[in-house]
Amino acid sequence: DLKAKYNGYIVGDTRLYNPWSVMSCLEGKNVLNYWAGTGTVENIIEALRKDFSILSKLASVWKGESTIPIEIERLAAYPGSEDSVLGSLFWAVLLQTGYLSLSEPFDGKSSIVDLKIANLEMKEAVRQILEGVGSGSRSCVQ
Repeated sequence: DLKAKYNGYIVGDTRLYNPWSVMSCLEGKNVLNYWAGTGTVENIIEALRKDFSILSKLASVWKGESTIPIEIERLAAYPGSEDSVLGSLFWAVLLQTGYLSLSEPFDGKSSIVDLKIANLEMKEAVRQILEGVGSGSRSCVQ
């Protein structure tokens, strides 16, 4: 189902499909994971290996147990800023690269938004990232 696989991004109050994946799907006539194959995830995996708290939060979101509440201002974190130390940079990167999306349209009334895994394509990509972090008893995807 194209909607479950590629939809789930929110910009303002508009829900969007991942255009790259939809175009690739139409061209190849197969519903596959296209977006995750366009870049490397080594930096994401390394960040997760260094911070078990962030790893645990991402695993919880992947399992559907929670979302990531974050202040809008913290999504503007950049390398070297105080927020990057607190993990805000990590969540901002996952949002900007399409792994995460807003769980609901932003109404402008709250200073906090909830982030979730954008769609099934990204859920599979996050599973692969979590598996890349490690294996055995500390695996988050068992």
